[in-house]
Amino acid sequence: MSLTGSPLLVLVGVLAGLVPVLTIVAWRRLGRRSIATVAGRIGLMVVSQVLAVSFVALSVNDSGYFYGSWSDLLGKTHHTGHIVSVTGSRTHMAHVTPAITRARFGRAVRVQRADWSRVGRVLPVTIGGATTGLQERALIYEPPEYFQHRWAHHRFPAILALTGYPSTTRSITHALHYSAALERDVRAGTARPAVMVITTPNPVFPRDTQCTDVPGGPQALSYFTQDVPHEVAGLLRVQPQHWGVIGYSTGGYCAAKMAMTAPYQFPVAVSLSGYYTDYQTRATGQLWGGSAAVRAMNNLDWRITHLPAPPISLLATTGTAELDPYGISNTLRFVSLVRAPMRIDKTVVSGGAHNFSTWGRELPAAFAWMSQRLDAGSAPGRAHLRAAAAAGPGGREDQRPAARDRSQVTSG
Repeated sequence: MSLTGSPLLVLVGVLAGLVPVLTIVAWRRLGRRSIATVAGRIGLMVVSQVLAVSFVALSVNDSGYFYGSWSDLLGKTHHTGHIVSVTGSRTHMAHVTPAITRARFGRAVRVQRADWSRVGRVLPVTIGGATTGLQERALIYEPPEYFQHRWAHHRFPAILALTGYPSTTRSITHALHYSAALERDVRAGTARPAVMVITTPNPVFPRDTQCTDVPGGPQALSYFTQDVPHEVAGLLRVQPQHWGVIGYSTGGYCAAKMAMTAPYQFPVAVSLSGYYTDYQTRATGQLWGGSAAVRAMNNLDWRITHLPAPPISLLATTGTAELDPYGISNTLRFVSLVRAPMRIDKTVVSGGAHNFSTWGRELPAAFAWMSQRLDAGSAPGRAHLRAAAAAGPGGREDQRPAARDRSQVTSG
């Protein structure tokens, strides 16, 4: 039985209600003074408590989508190889009919090929990395326009959508409804159709790599900035470069870091309640190999202060209720450090907290903002990148303030 979804939650909930009733009924029968009856009473109480705690834990997991399977929960998910599969062999892509769900990810129903031009489709895939050897499961959302005749020769902009940690793609498909938000913007004329690659930032889960190229360890940053775009561009009609990236929490930090370290690949990024300073926990393990230089390169505050500013556009969102060290103060400090040619806009949600409700309210404007910049063809030129690289950490930097749109403050 699946770890997520109603069946297991209902089963545990029913048992959590029945066992206490059984305990009351059987209590007198277990009243004799013997080892067996005492053990029976203790056992019933323990089972009642375990079921109650399990029901709460399952409810929280089903709401937050922290663990998507028993393998994820037990840390038994294996990540090896470097292939791309779409419920079948990639070499037979033209003949594969993958499992399809509606574009809005609501009910798990199959959509006939004739309906793809009306509702789009979703491809469950495994994206492997030829350069890193990592792989991760993902969902690729193809908009209805992808299958319409007038778009038949069009290469669509691509958006990499990342969850937080720990989480699964269900947080994006069932809680935040990214595709529905993008569709609404497309219908309203504020955004253009795009292919969306939805995945987690954790190709070696349960370890939280913070999208870092770990010295002597998994090269998570290279996987997302090199392998994923290369494999997807080889599979679908998408632009090979000039992608957008959006993520929340840890995914927001990853989105900002990918844009700052690979500006030609990801010149447009949205960080929903992301943070901009690095940290290590038991879940991350040693990320920097004891190197102060590696740590500095993964600290976005340090990068924007000491390295040439990358020619990217970043939207940073936060809420006034995010009062921890990685919340609103962290975001506003980073915004204050940004300088040209990097451009940054911010959205501050009055009363907004670190949760799905706040991020869901930010999404329509976030996708419209991203689409305008992807369509503008504002990918940094190679000459500009070479000049920035030549300047190096000690080179002369452009100290002019970054051009900013007016900050948006929305009320809770």
